[in-house]
Amino acid sequence: MIQLLLKVCRFIKFYFRATSVRKVHSPFVYEFLENIVLNKTPYYIFKPLDSYRKLLSLNNTVLNVEDYGAGSTYSKNTNRKVASILRHSVKPRKYAELLFRMVQEWKPTTMLELGTSLGLTSMYIAKANKEGKLISVEGSHEIATFARKGFEKFDCSNIVQIVGQFDEVLPDILTENKRIDFAFVDGNHQESATIRYFDRLVKHVNQDTVLVFDDIHWSAGMENAWEHIKNHDSVTLSIDLFEMGIVFFFKRNQKEHHLIRF
Repeated sequence: MIQLLLKVCRFIKFYFRATSVRKVHSPFVYEFLENIVLNKTPYYIFKPLDSYRKLLSLNNTVLNVEDYGAGSTYSKNTNRKVASILRHSVKPRKYAELLFRMVQEWKPTTMLELGTSLGLTSMYIAKANKEGKLISVEGSHEIATFARKGFEKFDCSNIVQIVGQFDEVLPDILTENKRIDFAFVDGNHQESATIRYFDRLVKHVNQDTVLVFDDIHWSAGMENAWEHIKNHDSVTLSIDLFEMGIVFFFKRNQKEHHLIRF
């Protein structure tokens, strides 16, 4: 409860500091917000994945959750129902569709997801660019097995699934994939871990790379991690949507930070 109240306070602070799309003056940022963030086009895969989301919301299968991160704010029980995992750990449709639109627009070749969870968000990313490869990492074995069934159901053959703790598998992933074009970091919401992942990923970015960090206002520690990320010398543009932080690396005349109400 205390964690929830603190997040509400952080949101109120964010809301009054953030701006609407109409008040953005940067041409690139305005176009990104108008054509990707606020785009409501119902792409072909949205309806099937939304139907699958509804099925998951009714699924009472119990899975053993191996949590190597900051832990859950709603339950310390390691045995959780699929419906509960969906409700508390999977990105809402609004943000999953945003990830789809970003990938669909930029067509990144090598994509990385840290935190597969039930695999729903993974499928939005994978389906947005069937020619690209999505490496999706999950630390919990039973959850990874469950996600794999969804990948098979939706024929997501471009997802390479890896089961293991992020710190253990990430070095090998980055050795085998010298260039990361898109990454979604959604797991282990601890300040030190998030900074560590970024510091490793940033060595493998190029000027077209986009990195997305989830739950950047989840805690004071995550806000500190976000400050570290957006102020890094390589980052030229950051967009804070409260639930997500997006960073870019293309050359600009000056660094920009934008807080946007979404």
